[in-house]
Amino acid sequence: MRCRYIILMPNIFSQRDWDRFGCNVMQSRGYEVIAVQCLSIIGNNFQNLERGEFKSHPCSVAPANMSELEEILDSLHNRDLILMHLHLEQSPDVFLALGKRGLRYIRTSLNPLPSATFPDYRYALNLKECLWFMWQKSLGLLYRIKNRALVVWKYKKDYWLMPAPELWVRCGSYYPAFTVSVPHLHKAKVMDVESTEMIWDRDVSVGADAIPTGPYATFIDESAHDHPDYDVVGKHAPVDAETYFKGLRNFFDKVSEDLNLPVVIAAHPKSNYTDQQKKDWFGDRKVISGITPTLIRKCNLVLAHASTAISYAVLNKKPVFILTSNDFEKSYVKDNLLHLSFRLGQKRINVDDFCGSDDPVLNMPFVDLKGYEKYVHLFLRSPRVRKECIWKTIAIQFEALLEKNDKNI
Repeated sequence: MRCRYIILMPNIFSQRDWDRFGCNVMQSRGYEVIAVQCLSIIGNNFQNLERGEFKSHPCSVAPANMSELEEILDSLHNRDLILMHLHLEQSPDVFLALGKRGLRYIRTSLNPLPSATFPDYRYALNLKECLWFMWQKSLGLLYRIKNRALVVWKYKKDYWLMPAPELWVRCGSYYPAFTVSVPHLHKAKVMDVESTEMIWDRDVSVGADAIPTGPYATFIDESAHDHPDYDVVGKHAPVDAETYFKGLRNFFDKVSEDLNLPVVIAAHPKSNYTDQQKKDWFGDRKVISGITPTLIRKCNLVLAHASTAISYAVLNKKPVFILTSNDFEKSYVKDNLLHLSFRLGQKRINVDDFCGSDDPVLNMPFVDLKGYEKYVHLFLRSPRVRKECIWKTIAIQFEALLEKNDKNI
């Protein structure tokens, strides 16, 4: 019987996901690839999610309810490789269904959002902000503990039927308690690998022809005004579009004036800008899609909010401006901006403060090489990890575990 590679997704499974989850590698090893889009299972729908190139891949299926998902699970056997991207607190019934059928799965943590352990007063705006940061970290831990306790309380004995991952595939080593949302994580075999950013960063051929000539700065777009994932996680956009893009344009003008660097926009893969919106919101600047690693590798300066793509800047030792706004400072995004600011050793710059001739002169930000190296080890790759194909290694490890389990039966 042909083994299957099953990917349980809380979102749309797109061509980008096909690439980043190693589906070509798994196909070459004889696996049939099936992506299961579980939006309906977790209470979401596809409305407004598909846009531009962000569309469901032909290999994907979308069960309308838990009964339809269980039919899919009933067709699987314990030699199928299941990649679990659902969260326990979001979909405990799915974990329970896996346990009752004796199905094994793996969990990956390949692009964690960087976080800081303690605030660094040098890069906070004031002492009050440092205290606020510590308070938010404490609340975050309590929130995760509460959510896990609610699952245990609701399911009681059934909670212990929910299986631990067969493998926990992770990059880096910094994972605070309960941030990886699966049951019994301590029982999983840990496999350390490189992050997908490190692998994509080495592919120097992608987009080489589209790179601007001469020095330039790259802005890492996050589609902050209408990212489709807001609907998936039940959050609202943190910024007002008109105010946000006006502040960005003013700051980009300042970068060009003070640092003599034109700004190029690395469009987010889930963005859906029309040609007119590109002109209205970014001015006459180039907006380029699909080659963010290359744009960052070749640039002289990176402008970013809190995207995981900032890892490319760290890997290439690029100076970074961490940008915020008045709207961001009043939203849930502020916490991520603070984490990144403390990790990279950079104060946040509020783009809404740049609106006239009295603005302070910008200087090139300092690169903290030791801080960047620590960032790599914490979030991208532990020092002992070799450069090798993640998905081939995962398949080999999973198949070896199956063989070992078969011998023990």
